[in-house]
Amino acid sequence: MEYIRLGNSGLKVSKICLGCMGYGSPEWQSWVLGEEESIKLIKAAYDAGINFWDSSDVYSNGGSEEVVGKALKVLGIPRERVVIATKLFFRVSDILEEVTYFSASEETPRVVNQGGLSRKHIFEAVDKSLQRLGTDYIDLYQIH
Repeated sequence: MEYIRLGNSGLKVSKICLGCMGYGSPEWQSWVLGEEESIKLIKAAYDAGINFWDSSDVYSNGGSEEVVGKALKVLGIPRERVVIATKLFFRVSDILEEVTYFSASEETPRVVNQGGLSRKHIFEAVDKSLQRLGTDYIDLYQIH
């Protein structure tokens, strides 16, 4: 695998990034792979030298981040060997089947302030992503 610098961040990442939108739960979207299949593909990518993994809090309503975190643990991959990127902006639903990436500005009592880029949402999104990933830090945090 070839590794390149990620902008001016100082990080060296694999030239190929593992996109994790398709990992999580097929209950969210029919084309998403379940946990077991996802972990097999993550292992194959890691074994091929892919150290740059990209997810988002909204993918499978957090399920993608949970699979990435579980893969690290189950496969025994040291955290410092991978560069984890994740994103925020869209509302993450507590209803697995709900697709929310078109409704960040929805304002009902159930979801107000749970999307967008307010300070409140950013702090909550970071905490929840860290919990789902099972890590102490995120290497690259992006606006979706």
